[in-house]
Amino acid sequence: MIMLGVNQTIMAALSMLAIAALVGTRDLGQQVYIALGKADAGLGIVAALSIASLAILADRLPQDGIRDSGIETGSLC
Repeated sequence: MIMLGVNQTIMAALSMLAIAALVGTRDLGQQVYIALGKADAGLGIVAALSIASLAILADRLPQDGIRDSGIETGSLC
């Protein structure tokens, strides 16, 4: 259950990247904001794929770590 909470926190943070660019951050979300402002489809696709690959990586790594450690998942007891 704790890992699920950590996973959801990471996913929420990644989904806020593009919104955080509106308040002046200088990270990957800024690239999305620039791509939207200039109607640059290439930059938008690259930035979106970067965010998506980070999200997939952040989702899969903890799952593999739990699976390799032998911790039983799916039971509430």
